Amino acid sequence: MFNRTIFRSVQYMRHMSTKVCVLGTDIDGKLDASIYNTISAAKQFPDANITVLLCGSNAETAATEAASIAGVNQVLIDSQDKYNHYLNESVSSLIASIQNKNQYTHILSSANSIGKDILPRVGALLKSQPITDVIAIE
Repeated sequence: MFNRTIFRSVQYMRHMSTKVCVLGTDIDGKLDASIYNTISAAKQFPDANITVLLCGSNAETAATEAASIAGVNQVLIDSQDKYNHYLNESVSSLIASIQNKNQYTHILSSANSIGKDILPRVGALLKSQPITDVIAIE
C-alpha cells in the first residue's frame, strides 16, 4: 500500500509544472555570467516555469538582459539600495517573502560566494535544507 502511494505521488508530480526561482546577481548592471549555467540547470526540470529575481539599484538594467535569456518566463525586480551588496540578512528575507507568495518548487542560485552565503539562510527561514554544489539535474 505504501509503495503505491509513493508511485501515485511521483506520477502526480511529473504532471505538475515546476516553478523555479533563480537568484540573479549583477556587476554594475550587467548580469553575472554564472546565471546562464543556473538557468540551463533550471531548464532540466520538467515543464519549468523560470523566474529570475534581481535586486539592488542596478536590477532594472540587468532585467532586460535576464528577460532575453531563452527559457525565462518572468523577471522580478526589487531595486532598493539595501540589496546592493547582497547582504544575506536582507536578500534572504526578500527571497523568503517571495517564496511565501509564489510557492516555487525550487530556488536556485549559482555556486558563487553570494549563493553559498544566502541560500542556507533562506533554507532556515523556510525550514528547508538547501542542496549545494549540484552538478546535474536529471
